[in-house]
Amino acid sequence: EFIAYEGKPQKIILCYHSLNINRDSSLGFNEFKRQIEGIERIGFTLTRIDRLKNPRSIGLTFDDADKSIYKLAYPYLRKKGIAGTLFIPTDYIGKEGFVSWEEVKEMSKNGWDIQAHGVTHQHLDEEYQDETKEDYKKRMYNELYTAKRKIESEINHNVEYFAYPDILAPFYQRVRIFNSGVLVHFLRYCFLERLFGFFGEKRFIS
Repeated sequence: EFIAYEGKPQKIILCYHSLNINRDSSLGFNEFKRQIEGIERIGFTLTRIDRLKNPRSIGLTFDDADKSIYKLAYPYLRKKGIAGTLFIPTDYIGKEGFVSWEEVKEMSKNGWDIQAHGVTHQHLDEEYQDETKEDYKKRMYNELYTAKRKIESEINHNVEYFAYPDILAPFYQRVRIFNSGVLVHFLRYCFLERLFGFFGEKRFIS
């Protein structure tokens, strides 16, 4: 069964950031492989978040578009027939240490799901000091919709999901699951918001 949160079954979604051990929020490649193989060994399937169709499926996501995801995770997972979801902050693309648009397009063509992680990776959970509510709404709109439109123009696919940058607990939780000791780097309970009803009705993965 899916892990329950507040009494309701939810989909399990793993979130990785970098496989470059010199970066914060990173995990070494060997540890990443150990986790993936451990998950497969106990009978779970790893997939994109838009393909979570049964309780034995786990969503595999990567935030921030670090170059190590393209160089290490992508070819390793491709050999296994696994495609994940990559959440990208669009202003990071092409900068040193991050994937290029050509690499994003290659991943998309080979089955990866490309979704939005904002434009500049700003914190969106609250207003900045001295920021008016109107300015906050404009900033939020820009981070959501500008990212969506840029990605869609580059890969020619709809963008339907958004991962909040740096949002705090309880939306992210560090937990250990399975007796095998596989570490879920971040487990998201239904807080990848299905775009883009932010300014109207909020719809969540459930």
